Amino acid sequence: MSRSNKGKEKEEDFSQNNVEDENLVEWIEPRSNAQVLATQIPWKRQRQAGNISEESLQLLQEYDGKSSEEQAALLEEAPEKYAELFLHLLSFKGEGVASPEVVQHLLAWIDEIIQDEDKIQIFLRCKDPFTPFLDTLRPSSDWFVNSRASRILAHLLAASPQTHQGPQSSLVLWCVGYLRDHKDSIGDLLLATHSLTVLLRKPAYRIIFGNENGIQLLHELLKSNRSSQQMVYKTLFCMWVVSFEPKVAEKFSNYEGLVEEIVEILRSEKKEKITRMAIAVLRNLLVVAKGGKQSGGKENRSKMVESGIVRVLGYLNNRKWGDEDIEGDLEVLTEEVGKDLVKMTSWEVYNQEIRSGELSWTPVHKSEKFWRENVHRFEENNRELVGILLGLIRMSKNPLVRSVALFDIGEFCRFHPKGRKIIADLEGKTDIMFAMNSEPEVAKQALLCVQKMMVHNWEFLSAQQ
Repeated sequence: MSRSNKGKEKEEDFSQNNVEDENLVEWIEPRSNAQVLATQIPWKRQRQAGNISEESLQLLQEYDGKSSEEQAALLEEAPEKYAELFLHLLSFKGEGVASPEVVQHLLAWIDEIIQDEDKIQIFLRCKDPFTPFLDTLRPSSDWFVNSRASRILAHLLAASPQTHQGPQSSLVLWCVGYLRDHKDSIGDLLLATHSLTVLLRKPAYRIIFGNENGIQLLHELLKSNRSSQQMVYKTLFCMWVVSFEPKVAEKFSNYEGLVEEIVEILRSEKKEKITRMAIAVLRNLLVVAKGGKQSGGKENRSKMVESGIVRVLGYLNNRKWGDEDIEGDLEVLTEEVGKDLVKMTSWEVYNQEIRSGELSWTPVHKSEKFWRENVHRFEENNRELVGILLGLIRMSKNPLVRSVALFDIGEFCRFHPKGRKIIADLEGKTDIMFAMNSEPEVAKQALLCVQKMMVHNWEFLSAQQ
């Protein structure tokens, strides 16, 4: 398969990235379908009150309490009757039928039915399959009702061949509002993100979500819920699905720290399922965003490089993966990032590496040609890069990063006519001297840095060592 077709295939086949994963489950629902369905509903009283017909009573009594196999057989015999009956009862405004227990029971039944995707069409053939579920999404509704109603409605809208402007907008807006109002509850956040993972598979719904500042909301969720693997995965899944829309994907770079946050997850996360999703999101931010009218793809790429993704990709490409999707996305992501690096000058590559804080012994650090040609550029932006290097020497916990930063400060002093004075003005000597009491490699580079600051004829000294 050509790479040009990979994105399209992934967009059409979301089944390969199942939202549920038993290895990520950290939060248990307060009530399950089985617990709700264990409660007996006195359907005869509804008939005695005149709320349902004799035929409806018979259908309910035949269905209630039966095994899943028996219920499937009943649905096979009279699918339209059961679908119309359940929707009618769910939207019934009279006294009794719409009690919390009945609503929960009906939602649990329907939720069980639509686990078989073929059965969703039973409800879509009804005159109005959406309004009964929208009407149950109220602030006063309990967690179970909101969970099942939003999930069922999301599946119905996603499976419908038409785009339903009213219901789709209402559910997207409800999910966005619910996430904003329930930021402190993992259960409520999972409720809304699950519905979004289903709903956002349709392009029209992604535009609505993007227009409602949905990307910023997902970013906030990602930052505040890093301890919950299940929440991180579902949030990334939402980002992945919505990023198939070019107009949305190109806007990711507009949100300060978002691309960097995803790269950090890629760097630190050990769960392969989460790693796969983070790679897939970043891949779309490069490949899909190029289809937008703005320069979002380029800016996304720049932020990735600044965040140290080159080093992260080097590590990930050396790992053994059991998932072909990861290998394919890694290949595309590495190639796309590489395209930009080829176009960049050595100074741009160096600049982004320093800003990422992920320093390593790349060739540019020890290239005299680089230092001779670019040393005066360190004065740009009020000597910002020099300050960043001194900050890394002082604050970084990584001995490799500190060693490279010390080497670069030494080279700066060696090649810049006023390098030593600039370091003194920035009060960097103390940090360098303190580094001499660190790990052996750091101490070695600190000593060399001090020597470069003190010795004019560095070439002579270097030849004597």
